[in-house]
Amino acid sequence: MLGCLGAITACSSPAHEPAVDGPAAPTAAASMSMTGALPAARLRTALLQAADLPGLPEQRPHVDATVTTEQPPQLGLCASAGPRLPHQSANLYAKGTTPGQATVFESVGVYSTAADADAVYAVQAANPTRCPSYDAGGTRVRVADLAAVPVPAPARAVHYRLVTPDVVSGDVRTLGVSGRIIVLISGYGRPPAGQTLLGYQSGLLAKALLQAGTAAG
Repeated sequence: MLGCLGAITACSSPAHEPAVDGPAAPTAAASMSMTGALPAARLRTALLQAADLPGLPEQRPHVDATVTTEQPPQLGLCASAGPRLPHQSANLYAKGTTPGQATVFESVGVYSTAADADAVYAVQAANPTRCPSYDAGGTRVRVADLAAVPVPAPARAVHYRLVTPDVVSGDVRTLGVSGRIIVLISGYGRPPAGQTLLGYQSGLLAKALLQAGTAAG
């Protein structure tokens, strides 16, 4: 399925639940410390909380305070996933109990500085334009519905959908940056009544940026 194309580690396909193990172990190039690093307990509070995800009772957070330079490979599309700058990450996977209900995968990256986060976001947010259509493991993937998401300044955000000939709704992604925080919301399935999946994710992103920004200080 679409969310598992290529080397995606945080898979967003109905056939494969997203991994919540965080990024790969730090490479030799990764710093073992960074300015403004958060303890694991505080990093956990950077994630969306249970009250932010009504109707999705199965919630699996994963927090690893280890500093890494690995970037979520699914944000690379057909290009680089962004500069390998030191950061911490926390992930959350949430799903409901009704078949076909929307799932939510959240990934939060905490960087040393806003400049570092901006540098990574600039690449990741531009990749849908760089890769409007590309091949992944023999499957043609097309970017659809790419648009800016309105968020309070100075935060910035975009969202888009990845579709293939055999997956109409595809893998929906919403990406935002605020200060030294980058948040990715991705998923698939049926959103709450009266909402589109892109609109649902945009609402979650606004909450997520605020939550993570408060935790990072």
